[in-house]
Amino acid sequence: MEQLLIKLSVLMLIVIGVIYMAISFIPILVLKDSNKNDENDE
Repeated sequence: MEQLLIKLSVLMLIVIGVIYMAISFIPILVLKDSNKNDENDE
């Protein structure tokens, strides 16, 4: 039972880490895309 809890806690940490990276990385991609669109409009 303890091993299962350890595996679940590790999985949760990995999922939280991936979500945190996505939240910090996606806005950068969105800003780059919006900048490209602005240049194209001009």
